Amino acid sequence: MSPTPRVSSLCLFLALAGAAIATLQLGHTFFPGDRGLAVTGRALCTMAAIGVLVAGSRRLLERDGLPADRLALGIDAWHSRAFVIGGGIACVHILLLLAGVCVFVPFEVGAGPLPFSAVAVAGVGYLTGNFVEELVFRGYLLIVLARWVGTVGAIWLLALPFGLFHFPGLDPLALGKMLLTTGAMHFVYAYAWIATRSLAAAVALHAVGNTLLHEVVGTGKPAALALHFSGSVPDTVLFVVFFGVSALLAWLLSRLPAARRGAAWLVATPR
Repeated sequence: MSPTPRVSSLCLFLALAGAAIATLQLGHTFFPGDRGLAVTGRALCTMAAIGVLVAGSRRLLERDGLPADRLALGIDAWHSRAFVIGGGIACVHILLLLAGVCVFVPFEVGAGPLPFSAVAVAGVGYLTGNFVEELVFRGYLLIVLARWVGTVGAIWLLALPFGLFHFPGLDPLALGKMLLTTGAMHFVYAYAWIATRSLAAAVALHAVGNTLLHEVVGTGKPAALALHFSGSVPDTVLFVVFFGVSALLAWLLSRLPAARRGAAWLVATPR
């Protein structure tokens, strides 16, 4: 008989996830700024959140009679390869986004004011912070829902919570755009880890993508590069390009034979 996750285990995980997210918020509240002590304080809070989520997820999987390997974590050649693959997909994603924007509004690339040392520091922050997000939305929670509604159904169910998690309190139109863009990225992250059977792929894709988008290319802030556009860039263009490219990438990843095999592996009955 296939093990069925307990509802009580799901509730325990949600409590762990809430505690982990609260720990991240405390880190940003008590350790603001870019000085060494602040960066270290935030990093320690984030590592604590990761430790709680990893240990708790493994314990809950054992409690439900599921193998811990479904969490798809480890330090070996398999996961290292998946990490590189995820980073590569992130680079392709950013290049496609830039190409898409350039079709509508051509631009030239120049040097920006942000030093690459600052990009590296920010990248470490994205790596640890996005690791927490992946453990919450593509870890134990996805495994449990896949047992109940199948892998594809689980991915669809988690798209909305992932979008709402990134909602910064904007107007309804901004909320709709945010749900669509982050929802599309949720599918990209989910299918990346399912295709590689490694959460490392999703973590790398998430962190490298955010670092490139916010710190290298820049999204309304000083970055390592400066894009000099030939004219104004309407918000509608940015939204259409981002959603379109991300949705296309998610669809392509979902069609990979490795993704189909990974989806079957996720719900396979352990022996």
